[in-house]
Amino acid sequence: MAEEHSHSTAILCPKCRKRVSDFSVDHRLVVNRCSECQLSWLDPGEFEIFFGTQGLEHGSITVHEDRSQEGQPSDLWCPRCQDSPLRMVSLHRHWFWSCQDCRGQLISDEQAKSLRTYYASQRHARWSPSDVPRELNTSTAIHTQSSGIDNQRKFNVEMLGIPLAILIGALIELTGLRIFLSFLSMPFHELGHAAASWFAGIYAVPLPFFTSWDEFRSNSVIVFFCTFWTFGIAAAVRWRSRVMTLLFAIALLIQIRTTFFVALERINEFRISFGCTGEILFSALLVSSFVYRFPPQLRWDFWRFPVGALGGVLFGAVAMQWHQIRKDPSRIPWGSAISNDENDGDLSKLRDLYHWSEAQIVSHYFFWIKLAFAFVLMHYLWNLFSISAARKDTFIKER
Repeated sequence: MAEEHSHSTAILCPKCRKRVSDFSVDHRLVVNRCSECQLSWLDPGEFEIFFGTQGLEHGSITVHEDRSQEGQPSDLWCPRCQDSPLRMVSLHRHWFWSCQDCRGQLISDEQAKSLRTYYASQRHARWSPSDVPRELNTSTAIHTQSSGIDNQRKFNVEMLGIPLAILIGALIELTGLRIFLSFLSMPFHELGHAAASWFAGIYAVPLPFFTSWDEFRSNSVIVFFCTFWTFGIAAAVRWRSRVMTLLFAIALLIQIRTTFFVALERINEFRISFGCTGEILFSALLVSSFVYRFPPQLRWDFWRFPVGALGGVLFGAVAMQWHQIRKDPSRIPWGSAISNDENDGDLSKLRDLYHWSEAQIVSHYFFWIKLAFAFVLMHYLWNLFSISAARKDTFIKER
């Protein structure tokens, strides 16, 4: 059983010299905090746990000879060493006091909150898989004790959420109730049409049941999306995210390839075929986004659950749909969602205008199903391995 990090002896507040109280940050850590001065003392090793960082970058800490700070006390002594003065230091433009002998730190609530927000933004900005056991709430500087059961529940959600959502979607398709999901998947269908146009440098606007597009390329569209992908690469590099750097780079290469090396005669064929492809790919992207962290301003800690559930259900339904079509091509959904004419749908146009056979249609979309499933599975397993490694690492550190 992991032991809680605790203090062996009580200390006095370096400022008011009154006995401080023990405050639980979470189930792993108890810190000394003066409720009157709103200063917390962190013993060596507690900084990393308190701020949820891998290690204290001592090389990044700047020691200031002048121990004063505007509005802060100037003569403070280490509560552990007693005879060692505390020096004012700065880390990532955040100020606190540090003992050069025992390496303990004294930090105010305001600076602690700001620094924890900084480290949280760094973790979110890396777009890495969820690391639930190391997550610390950043809403306040001092937190109440959290239960290990909560972390276990979060781990179970990470482990079961995605497959359960996909299974529910597959069952809905098997029961013939997919009509209730049609209105939810239709935006992805139209977005698929629009995305094929955008990657070809053509203006397009996805609407609820159809997509409006031009027939010729637009220089403004080409410049916009090439600039967008380039800025995405630069931002991903700044955030040190190899995954997002790769995705934005691939998008830019596709943009260049489709815009400058694919004839307009082929674009319309791609654009029509990418309606159903959009239902597959965009639902898979929603599922995979469940395991990532986004900037905290987006409140992704909450929204990722409904988004992941929606993506999982839609992906499970469309995957099961094409699995059944593969076994029985007569299930191919000819026609349109807004028309009773069987010759009016995307698949009908591929058959009649571009001479796609039933076998080609099934092979084309089942290829995208397999590719999207591999994409989701890769992120799911990566997330599980990351969580398991973090839980094991946390357990070892707490022993």
